[in-house]
Amino acid sequence: MSLLNSYKIGIIKSNYQIAYDFCNLGNYDKSFDYIKIIERDFPAYIQGNFQFHIRLSDLKGRNFLAQGFKNQAKDEFRKEFFLSNNYKKSEEIYRGKIHAYTQLSASCDLDSSYIYLKKILLLRNKVSSQEDFYFTYINLSDYFIEKNIYLDDSATFYNNEALRLGISTKSKFQYVGIIQRADILFHQRNYKESIKYTFWALKLSKDRNRSEQILASYKLLSNNYKELGDYELQSKFLDKYSKMKDSIFNARQNGVQASADIIFADMVKDDKSYNRLVLFFILFIVLFLAIIISIIFYKKYKKAIITKENQQPTTVDIKLQSASYEEIISLAKSNSAEFLFYFKEAYPVFCDKLLVLNPRLKNSELIFCAYLKLQFSTKEIASFTFVTSKAIQNRKNRIRKKLNIPSDVDINIWINEL
Repeated sequence: MSLLNSYKIGIIKSNYQIAYDFCNLGNYDKSFDYIKIIERDFPAYIQGNFQFHIRLSDLKGRNFLAQGFKNQAKDEFRKEFFLSNNYKKSEEIYRGKIHAYTQLSASCDLDSSYIYLKKILLLRNKVSSQEDFYFTYINLSDYFIEKNIYLDDSATFYNNEALRLGISTKSKFQYVGIIQRADILFHQRNYKESIKYTFWALKLSKDRNRSEQILASYKLLSNNYKELGDYELQSKFLDKYSKMKDSIFNARQNGVQASADIIFADMVKDDKSYNRLVLFFILFIVLFLAIIISIIFYKKYKKAIITKENQQPTTVDIKLQSASYEEIISLAKSNSAEFLFYFKEAYPVFCDKLLVLNPRLKNSELIFCAYLKLQFSTKEIASFTFVTSKAIQNRKNRIRKKLNIPSDVDINIWINEL
């Protein structure tokens, strides 16, 4: 490599790193400034180096997403997906697609995001390292949290998987799983434990200069201390939160303009026709109104920062490709923690009917009923769950009472006909 080429690559990498750091700090306008330098001065390098092209598209997508430009973010993340096909090794291709799916899931509405996460899980046996699934578990836990199922085992289960994987792989993103655990504990009213996890997340976030997570940590600490009645510490962290939010808010307003500039540049490059200019004018008006509304909302928000109110989950018909019957049977036989998750997809009405009969049924009891639904014998269930046949018979009796199944009715037939 010539000295000139080395110098050129050094400039490109330096500009990229600066853009990357500004994005992490929430200064999106500055991040876009350095991205534009790379795209303006080194287009040939970008087109000739697909790995760098992937990284640049990922960074642009993150900037767009942070500003609420979801369609533009999706375009960049889709580029990642297709550029991954240029890798020579199949595992590298799958890892690239896993990352692209992860980013796309963050750009979609809640239920569309869930579909992408399911696609990622289907690729677990395609790669040797499980490190790539850290954010999959984080996002799956978020899915159940956003559905306001904080006390559901699924949210905690996937968060546990993320924490375990983060620690075992020494992930530099451990703070994400830790702040998520703190949030779950807060909504479970375990405030002291939540505070411990929040301080842990705060330290790691500061080490990594992650402004969004630092902000979230301050807010969560304030909320925890409020619930514990320690109003001095509540006020202390609320003040830190407010001051930092002011700074991030101002940076984001500048970032909106930077995002609009990027969009406009792409529009003009593709087509300088009158129709395109009209579209830009409409976009400009929409952006201007969005900024005004954001400022009004923010001023009202500063007067009284309140804890986010719980919302009732919306029932949505999620059409997913369920796991095969053989895969469900295999998960049952291995006593997998994911068995109930996939069983509910294959038999959603069955679990709903059980919960109508007794809303207090635990997940462990739903799993037991699922075994009966799949027509496993007492001996087989005992073998899968590592207990005695007598213990399984006792469980049947308890389930019979909880579901008010008459003593003269065969529980297996009753379950099968439900």
